[in-house]
Amino acid sequence: MDGEVRNKAFMKKIFLIWVILETCVLIVSAEVYKDTLNMRFGLIDGKVSVIKYFCSDSALIDISIPDSIPFGTNNFPVTAIYSKAFEYCTTLSSIILPQSLESIMSEAFAYCSSLDSIYITSAISEIGFSPFKCCDLSHIVVDDNNPFFDNRGNCNAIIRTHDNCLILGCKTSEIPESVVEIYEFAFDGCDIELVDLPSSLKKIGSMAFINCDKLKRIICRAVEPPITDHTLFLHTVPFTLFVPESCIDTYRSNYCWNSIKETIPDTSWVDRLWFDVNIQKFYRMETTPIEIKSISELYDISDMLDNPQE
Repeated sequence: MDGEVRNKAFMKKIFLIWVILETCVLIVSAEVYKDTLNMRFGLIDGKVSVIKYFCSDSALIDISIPDSIPFGTNNFPVTAIYSKAFEYCTTLSSIILPQSLESIMSEAFAYCSSLDSIYITSAISEIGFSPFKCCDLSHIVVDDNNPFFDNRGNCNAIIRTHDNCLILGCKTSEIPESVVEIYEFAFDGCDIELVDLPSSLKKIGSMAFINCDKLKRIICRAVEPPITDHTLFLHTVPFTLFVPESCIDTYRSNYCWNSIKETIPDTSWVDRLWFDVNIQKFYRMETTPIEIKSISELYDISDMLDNPQE
């Protein structure tokens, strides 16, 4: 009997401790909301997040997110943009991010189809998956004082500095030779037509080029096929892959790369594609190798895309 009483007393103590802990969690995580500037802001732990933008404009709009928002008698810094906060704001043509911003969450600006440029401020240390999915970005700039990310060589991409991982690209990105990894969803929904992958590349994350409907050709300079998986080009139209002569068999025998085929009709003019002086020869997957007769036979790809030569 005494044992049963002691067990009941012990269970009551456990229950009281649980109630106290739950109450503390609720107090710590309590959020206060405020609607202003067509945006909903949330205050938690002394920091403000953009929860939602209420997009109702029919004309193109420019938005500047303030560095701080008043709650009560105090101003609190705006440090985060929540996931999907600006989703489907198709009239958003430009956005000025606050200097106080630390985090842009996944798909924060997804489907903002009129947005063509973004400036990553100096305090941003966290960027989620596909923050600009299916936008029309052509200019990406990172503040020179940002210690976490950079856009070295004006590459129009965001590179995580400490591990040389490209986490976000756009239709005009030029991937630097120093990049060793491309992050998951990095080019999700980009209108990119040509991708030139550097020889330094070791890994490409899942679905990095998903929904790239305008992709026509990829040049991969890596001798060893970058580590990836079968979702790499999910929902992407057929394209041509060019690889160095020395590794054609390696690519053909690789599980994640060997299904890529040449399917673009009338590509005779592509046979005069420009080439790297050090490699001097590229192969199309699943087709006859491309032979370059002279090193002086140099062509500009962008011009050829618009004006194919016979």
